[in-house]
Amino acid sequence: MMNWRGTDLESLDYDIFESVVNKSGMGYKYRDGLERSRLVYARWFLTLLVGLVTALVAVFLLYCTSMLQAAKHLVLTHAIEHELSKHVLLGTAFWLIVGFNLVLVLVAATITCFGEPVAAGSGISEVKTTLNGMKIPRMLRMRTFFCKVIGTICSVAGGLPVGKEGPMIHSGAIVAAGLSQGKSSTFSYDTSFTYFAGFRNDREKRDFVSCGAAAGVAAAFGAPIGGVLFVLEEGASFWNQQLTWRTLFCAMAGTFTLAFFLSGMNDNLSWGTLGSHTGTFTFGSFSSSTYQLWEVPLFILMGVGGGLQGALFNSLNTKLSLLRSRWVRTRRVAWMEALMISVLVSSLTFAFPFLLGKCHPLPSVKDDLTHLMQPGVPRNRVFNFAMETLRRNATACICESCTGFSLDGADCFHADDTAEYPYKKELVQFYCPSGQYNDLASLMLSGGEVAIKHLFHAPPNSFDVHNLVVFWVVMLLLACVTYGLKVPSGLFVPGLLIGAAYGRLWTRVINYFTDLGHAKTVDPRTYGLIGSAAMLGGITRMTISLTVIILECTGNIEYGLPLILTLFFARWVGNYFNEGIYDIHIHLRRVPFLDWNPSLRGSFLRVKHIMTPNPKTLRTVERAGVIFDLLVSTKHNAFPVIVEDPTFGNKFFAGVILRKQLNVLLSHRDFCASKPKPFSRHPHPAASVPDSSGHATNKQFRDKTRIDDSDADQQLLNVASDTANYCLSYRDMEAHYPRYPIPVAYAAGDTSVDLSETGGVYTLSEEDRALWVDLTPYINQTPYTIQEEAPFARAYRLFRSAGLRHLVVVNRHNNVRGIITRRELEEEHCTRCFKLAKNVDPEDIYPLSSAPPVGFFRQLRRTVSRTDQVKRALSHNLNPGSPETPNAFLPRSMVRPMSTLATTAVGPAQRRKLRVLCLHGMYQNGTVFANKTQHLRRSPLDDVVEFVYLDGPVTLVPKILSQQQRPARRQDANNNRCATRHRVRCDKKLDEFRAWWRPASGSQLVSETQLDDDREVLVAFLQQQLTELGQLDGVMGFSQGASLASWMCTDQGREELQWSPRLAILIGSYLGPPQYCLNSGVVDDVASLHIFGSNDHVISAAKSQTVADIFRASQHHEHQVLTSIHHQGHVVPKSDQVQALFHEFLHRQHLALPAPAPSPSPSTAPPSRRSSASVSPAATFATRSRRAALSVSA
Repeated sequence: MMNWRGTDLESLDYDIFESVVNKSGMGYKYRDGLERSRLVYARWFLTLLVGLVTALVAVFLLYCTSMLQAAKHLVLTHAIEHELSKHVLLGTAFWLIVGFNLVLVLVAATITCFGEPVAAGSGISEVKTTLNGMKIPRMLRMRTFFCKVIGTICSVAGGLPVGKEGPMIHSGAIVAAGLSQGKSSTFSYDTSFTYFAGFRNDREKRDFVSCGAAAGVAAAFGAPIGGVLFVLEEGASFWNQQLTWRTLFCAMAGTFTLAFFLSGMNDNLSWGTLGSHTGTFTFGSFSSSTYQLWEVPLFILMGVGGGLQGALFNSLNTKLSLLRSRWVRTRRVAWMEALMISVLVSSLTFAFPFLLGKCHPLPSVKDDLTHLMQPGVPRNRVFNFAMETLRRNATACICESCTGFSLDGADCFHADDTAEYPYKKELVQFYCPSGQYNDLASLMLSGGEVAIKHLFHAPPNSFDVHNLVVFWVVMLLLACVTYGLKVPSGLFVPGLLIGAAYGRLWTRVINYFTDLGHAKTVDPRTYGLIGSAAMLGGITRMTISLTVIILECTGNIEYGLPLILTLFFARWVGNYFNEGIYDIHIHLRRVPFLDWNPSLRGSFLRVKHIMTPNPKTLRTVERAGVIFDLLVSTKHNAFPVIVEDPTFGNKFFAGVILRKQLNVLLSHRDFCASKPKPFSRHPHPAASVPDSSGHATNKQFRDKTRIDDSDADQQLLNVASDTANYCLSYRDMEAHYPRYPIPVAYAAGDTSVDLSETGGVYTLSEEDRALWVDLTPYINQTPYTIQEEAPFARAYRLFRSAGLRHLVVVNRHNNVRGIITRRELEEEHCTRCFKLAKNVDPEDIYPLSSAPPVGFFRQLRRTVSRTDQVKRALSHNLNPGSPETPNAFLPRSMVRPMSTLATTAVGPAQRRKLRVLCLHGMYQNGTVFANKTQHLRRSPLDDVVEFVYLDGPVTLVPKILSQQQRPARRQDANNNRCATRHRVRCDKKLDEFRAWWRPASGSQLVSETQLDDDREVLVAFLQQQLTELGQLDGVMGFSQGASLASWMCTDQGREELQWSPRLAILIGSYLGPPQYCLNSGVVDDVASLHIFGSNDHVISAAKSQTVADIFRASQHHEHQVLTSIHHQGHVVPKSDQVQALFHEFLHRQHLALPAPAPSPSPSTAPPSRRSSASVSPAATFATRSRRAALSVSA
């Protein structure tokens, strides 16, 4: 299983990019009527060519597969004859078949695993994903095409339970993509001189791929209308009326071409005889057949059974695919797996016929007539069969006085008992006597397509019922195991084959009960066909297209109603358990596939909840170095462009520019020496004149801007004044499609790097970086945008229906607020966002107009203190007698549920203080940490918080102190300074360097066992301290203490410590060792504040951000997690911004406390609190060595 998300998976640009350059380059196509006609003719000619080439590929597939299967059957027959004549040892046939199949599968697996892994499977999931708007790497390459075709031939002929119909769809898509683009990197050819180059964009390629997929279905089944409906139902996500005509025209061309060549390959037909063979796979000749009203409920039950089987098949295949993704990680392992499965399949398909197969006489016309002799058989069946018999040169007549055929009356019917069954030659004799066949061997060793015809058309008792059950179960399991191997494989034939056996079993069961009641029997062909449709529909969940495909293959419209009923019930029952097999594999590969309808959970969200905020932006006129650095440092494919208001400095949204366009601009060196005015450049006049290829060009300007000699910089400055008013043409911008130049950074002063564009790779010199780039002619000034308050469903519908790749989110002032891509619209992302917002009050999800204005608290802070501010806000906005009164004055970013706050309705002075446990970092202690956080515990928190500092249980001696046992000798001034510095640090007692656990790396390396021992000691220590300290509301930690504090907020920490904090303040946190990991999950009711530095070289900002992300993903309310990034190192910051956020966070948590309980008397207060109340902070710190905890009033 290839995880496409692990690759460089990108979206496709199906939206028309309307920039000034694009409009100028494409304008001639709409102004000139002759030019429009040429493009239309070229488009239809390519559509016809796609159908013809796809049909030729199908002919090649059918011919090669038939020849290899005939050779294998001949080898088997001769080997068995030699075994029976005892010329060779018994078992020779088995090893020959296993070896023959193994060699073919070896070829298929080798070219797939080591050639093009994307050629594995049916390719329908890949085609469906591409038509939905995702670019699968190397999926439409010519090399993939050859691996697909050769691999399909070998895997089908190699005895695997696979078909060639699914790979035909993928092959048709590759043919369409290659012919429409007129270029191939595999063969290094380009037809830019033709009109075909006008179709080199994602939008045109998408429509041609749809035509190719329809032609593949038509060539596989001879069903052109079914091919169109298949693409419409299962493949295409974007459709229009013109595309309907083109796909039908392409499918009809493919069907006609295939029928012409198949007529020449048939020994009984001449070249040009059409109508008998229209596809590479046929269901055989179906005569008109009727059914009774009482059979309709049976068809529905068969559909229900097909849906259950399909759901079971998909569930088993899903589990198997997950196991493959875990164990089959390399190409060599996947190659070995394919060979092992080949040996397994060959062994089982040979062993079961040898052990359980039964010999039956070859069927004749008399055997067929026996079924029609039953009383009550309609006369139309008798007459139709008579006509078929006459066409086979048999003698048949109808007696005037009889209701059926008379086999004994010479006056009525004379028939040759040895008349051949139509598919008698395909029956496998195996080890049976002459004139007999082995029923299981005829199903398992004759090939899937031939076995389907046997199950459809063989007489009723041609196969033993027990062997039918064995074949049904074994093929279901083998097909499930095979689908997902690294070989090209289709699922249509295995699904039809399993369903045909399933329908045949229904026939035997129904006829058993009808024989008991002396009622008429049912037609096995009808039930075999219905069973095939039920099984394949239950696996793929196809309805309309599969109905039409089967009707076109059989040529009988009478089966329309039973097929529709069966397929609808199979789909409904199957969808109750899981999705179709193609959708399952798309989701297993974690592709952001957009279904027709948005997620139901998205109905509770708005755009601002799911967007990616603060996207990277560019100015309309930007430095080349800024653009280059942005392209190198990010992988984004679109960047919003902003324009600055010179008066007020506001930044407004001006448009969008794509990554590929920026790469072309920099690689073509479209620079200006001085900063140009935006919106002043326009395309060169030559850009509106088509060249020989039908494209606008600007040859003169390209020659001036492509500077490759040593005086490039000087020449660029010289021509800048002449070309500043002109921009690159549309031809220049799209000439690289679909592979654009790639920016590569190089070390400064490295003269070995070529600064010119070489092979699609470019870089910039220091002189180039200082030049200006005017982006205004190349940006899309009118892209799709959406307001941040818009519902999620509206954004989803707009994104999918318009085929967008990026959707910019703006506010009502036209400021860029965020951006939406497929990643933000997928189910997984919506689920995370819904989890964050599911317990939020509706007023928080849909803000009221009474929210505080921007800058309100900044203005209020100028006149009042923070404590007074909170008191005033509380008194003005809370009515103690009305719990429903909303607190519209205060922002709701970190306030706990309003119901708790409203019901208590008490002021800050009436509440008890918050008690916060403080955990120091490594090589610190409670006293040091208290001194380092003294600036945070200033007067605004006097009545709000009480900080309790704790010493760690582990004593650590820094390496620099453990190596210095005595003062260094003073030999010179430098040694003097060093000795003084060391002596100052040695004044501190060694037992005052504390930690919570010993480090697992560094100078004091400890083992995992020692870490486990430290954990047991630490847990016992914390349990004791938490019991002695009494009620605590939260935890604050720094560095290692922050790592421990984050673990205390997990479910595991709550269980072991029997305490769960309400709040957590983590300064410079990181993920600790495995003994303190966060895998158990952070509890969902912890409000947290994460503070870390961007210049922290001890604990990087990325590590602290990881902890914050884990907290954010676990909380119901997205505002329960606050993050503050300062510009200092690994310290407790002293900036005003951090202090203000720190105080505001604790004030809000204090307001969320429940109503205060009666305060205890001094005599009943805990000893630790009485001592802290009676001792000053300085005295408390002095006695720290005798106490485990320090209680400090802020």
